[in-house]
Amino acid sequence: MLAAAGSASAAVGFFSYSEQSVRQILSDPPDGRCLTLVTPGRDFRNFTDTTVELFSLPGCHGEHTYMNPHSGLVGAPSWARSFVFLP
Repeated sequence: MLAAAGSASAAVGFFSYSEQSVRQILSDPPDGRCLTLVTPGRDFRNFTDTTVELFSLPGCHGEHTYMNPHSGLVGAPSWARSFVFLP
């Protein structure tokens, strides 16, 4: 479950993760806005044309790592609380 504000551009492709044992799939997710998960997400997979930055805390704060475009699960952290697709 996500909480975020509006955006005009989007990554092309899909991004998926598991939250509370439920697989979530975002198709053409928005660029440049922080998406915060209600509980820590796991098993992130990036099949978009955009780099995604994942954070350890809500609101895109804390320790962070990057997943390259079309990287699948390469570079995915073991868990994260928020993420943003870089414009």
